[in-house]
Amino acid sequence: MVKNMIIACATDDKLNFIDRHFGDAKFYCIFDVTTDSIRLLQTIENTTEEERQHADPQKAKSVMQLLKEEGTQGVINKAFGPNIKPIAKLLVPVITNETLIEDGVKQLQNLLSQIEENISQNRKIYVKISGNNEAKIFEIN
Repeated sequence: MVKNMIIACATDDKLNFIDRHFGDAKFYCIFDVTTDSIRLLQTIENTTEEERQHADPQKAKSVMQLLKEEGTQGVINKAFGPNIKPIAKLLVPVITNETLIEDGVKQLQNLLSQIEENISQNRKIYVKISGNNEAKIFEIN
C-alpha cells in the first residue's frame, strides 16, 4: 500500500481546480496524501513560459520539470490535454470530476492502493474519475 504520494493540483485561486488544461494553471497546490491524512505542503507559482502552440509539448515538459523538482508523483485536475500520455510516463495524472481541490484530493486518497498496485508493476497509467466517483485506470503504452 502507498505510504504517501506527493500530488500537485492545478488552480488559479488555490481552492478550485481549473477547467483548462493542467499546464495552464497560475498555481499548483502541492499535497502529501496518505491513506490517513492530507497535508498541504506548499503552493507554487507556474513560472513556465507560455505555450507557443495549443498543447505545446515543450510547455508540458517544463511544467513536469517544475513539479518533479518538488518531488511530485501525481497530478490532478479536471482537464488534461493531449500531453497526458507523456505526462503519464513521469507522473500519475488523475482526472477528477470535482471542482473543489479538497474533494478531488479525497478522491485520489481513496485510490492510493490501486495506484500503488499499478506503479509497483511498472505500469504507466492515468486515472479518470466519473460523475458517480467510479475510477477507471488506463494504461499508457
